[in-house]
Amino acid sequence: MICIACINGCRFAAPIPSADDDRPPAFLGVSYRPVSGAECKSLQKVCGLRVIQVFPESAAEKAGLQVGDVIVGFDGRTLGTESIPSGDNLFLQYIQNHKRAGDSLFLEILRTDTHIRMKRDGDESVIPDLDKLNDRLRRQPNEQSLSVTIERHSLPRTIAVTLGAFQESDPTAYEKIRARFSHYENTPDPIADLMQGLIRNHNLSSQYQDFQSQLVQNELPDDRFHLDIVEYIRRNPMKLNTVGLQLSKEIVTMADGRSFGDLINKSSELLDVAVERTATLFPQDIPLPPTSTDFTEHIQYIQTILAAALACRHQAFGGISQDDQDFLTRHIPRLLENITQSCNSGQIDNPDTPPDDLRCIALCHQIDYQKLFTSARISAALVNPAWLALFQESVKAARLPAGNSLPGVSGQIIYQAQTDSGLFLIGGYGPNRYGRDDIAAVIDLGGDDLYVDGSGSPNHPVNIRIDLTGDDRYEASSDFAQGTGFMGVGILADLAGDDQYTGLRVAQGAGVMGVGILMDAAGSDVYRGQELNQGVAYWGMGLLLDCGGDDRYESHFHSQGVGGPKGIGLLLDTSGDDRYYASGKYPSCYGTPGMFQGLSQGFGFGLRGYAAGGIGILIDNAGRDRFEAGDFSQGGGYALGMGLLKNSGNNDDTYIGSRYAQGFAAHSAAGILIDEGGNDAYSGLVGAVQAAAWDRGVAVLNDQAGDDVYNAQDLFFAQGAAAHNGFSLFMDGAGQDRYLAPKDGKIGANTYHGGCSFSFFIDGDGDAIVSERVTGEYGFVVERR
Repeated sequence: MICIACINGCRFAAPIPSADDDRPPAFLGVSYRPVSGAECKSLQKVCGLRVIQVFPESAAEKAGLQVGDVIVGFDGRTLGTESIPSGDNLFLQYIQNHKRAGDSLFLEILRTDTHIRMKRDGDESVIPDLDKLNDRLRRQPNEQSLSVTIERHSLPRTIAVTLGAFQESDPTAYEKIRARFSHYENTPDPIADLMQGLIRNHNLSSQYQDFQSQLVQNELPDDRFHLDIVEYIRRNPMKLNTVGLQLSKEIVTMADGRSFGDLINKSSELLDVAVERTATLFPQDIPLPPTSTDFTEHIQYIQTILAAALACRHQAFGGISQDDQDFLTRHIPRLLENITQSCNSGQIDNPDTPPDDLRCIALCHQIDYQKLFTSARISAALVNPAWLALFQESVKAARLPAGNSLPGVSGQIIYQAQTDSGLFLIGGYGPNRYGRDDIAAVIDLGGDDLYVDGSGSPNHPVNIRIDLTGDDRYEASSDFAQGTGFMGVGILADLAGDDQYTGLRVAQGAGVMGVGILMDAAGSDVYRGQELNQGVAYWGMGLLLDCGGDDRYESHFHSQGVGGPKGIGLLLDTSGDDRYYASGKYPSCYGTPGMFQGLSQGFGFGLRGYAAGGIGILIDNAGRDRFEAGDFSQGGGYALGMGLLKNSGNNDDTYIGSRYAQGFAAHSAAGILIDEGGNDAYSGLVGAVQAAAWDRGVAVLNDQAGDDVYNAQDLFFAQGAAAHNGFSLFMDGAGQDRYLAPKDGKIGANTYHGGCSFSFFIDGDGDAIVSERVTGEYGFVVERR
């Protein structure tokens, strides 16, 4: 299979074996795009296919093919001197129809070599790459001259490739996955039993088995970011409902104690980081919290925790050179911007940026995630209500004098000390303002405080803010703040008061190659940001836990429980009447007037064709809530990701989505929305809503009780719709419901891969089936009383 990168709606064709050759189909292992007309001129009027990704351990990588190479010919065939139309698949078809695994393929390529020479004060030196040149320019003294010469040559080469085979999932590996999730296997599931009975009663068992074999085909080779839980669901689509119910219950139970240890462990487990190999994440030399009121013991404990967390963080990145760490520090913000600007739900398709973006992705494989999550677990030991109460007693017993304000800090500071992580402060009981960039940790004892310090950059690999009481404000006019871990760990815990959090990008419980945690233990709070906020993670964890009050969550994009590659983003609100908004900035990539992108509110996504997706979870445990978001939001998955939105309680809730919303999945992903009760209202503005599964997706909407209204009138692909080997379950339990769309089991086309799709529309929670019919290939419509 050759992956062709394209803008909007790209799909990946599977290789077709010939009848007279039983060898596996050939797999080169690259993504490419046609060279544009303007690029042809820069390549001496030679056109071809520019390589934008080389998959790990593929035939292309073993042969030495590189990102940026331009394929201009193959096996004596020339691609030509005219620009190649984007729909021209001659190269792909040649490999599919004429090659098998083990065959040779001779590629004619152009590789651009760049030579950079720098001359200063008569001395000339060679600079290896543009990154090094930028470093030199930043260090250039004022009023000194510097000359730079950059020469680029596109040189022809011939590369011989021994083609490999596309690696499908290993059945042996799956048995291990199944054993890991045996608790889901053993959980009674009457809905799954009903669906299996329908398949048997209609003699569709063989069709369903064929469908399952299609569902688990991978469009992306194993990039080592594939998650076991997603693989389990893809092989057991009827278990997604059970997984959503049980997983959300486990998370809520773990959060009840307001201690992050179990929650970090569970998140680590979902990311396939084997924390179970050790009895506890704590190294042996980490002490238990002091049980006395001796202030010195408590200070020693804090400093030990900070030092151990920092050491563990450094070990997590020990396999990445300092030069590469510096590169990540510089380029990750650009990668996030590229993802934000990308129009196709996270696909990177800008031809000028993939090499650096892909370098970032490759370096993420070198992070020791167990050490990274260990660092977070160690740091979270300081967010322990019982220990913090004793710590306050030790401060009172010590009778510490109020110190003078530090530069960048106002209000009373009753203790300060330098640690290896940075400055550690204890703030007094009155109002304080924190604005320094070198603060590693703060414990503030009270008052209405203002935090304006940027705490989440790589310059703060371990940063902790704990505010014990007061109506506080957290304002960040730069990215990476308010409980953010960027290549490290960031924790913000506010234990009381009505608080306000305002940020730009990557804030409020965000992890980027790190772990970010925000806990607000009480009060009615307001969270505002632009994008990548409020429980979001790429290659790490982003956790936001709000434990009470009527709260408002406002953002525009990639927010409110979002997990990117090797990431889990969680937003958990335990009580109150809450409002969630994620829209209004980026126009819909489909060009629909008045619609916006969202990619929020329980959304797990991957970078399609580049990196398999992560896990996004939004759980609201009680209250009358309102959810409003743009495209790709409210319990959905994209590109091997998984998304979950779970809303508990019997209050009346409102869901407003646009395109792909309210339990959806596309491109080998899984998405589920569960609402326990209440008279709820669901509405979509465009289509692909309310249990919509597209292209090997698995989607569920389960409203368990209440008199609900589902508005999908005049919308396409809604209320239990499936296409291109999709699986959807629309399930409404007890209640007198209204469906503003026909109940017709919406099965779409299956032209992508052949085969069929399965859709289940089940209304009612009784034992007796009063109406049953089958439509399309294969849509079941069942009414129970």
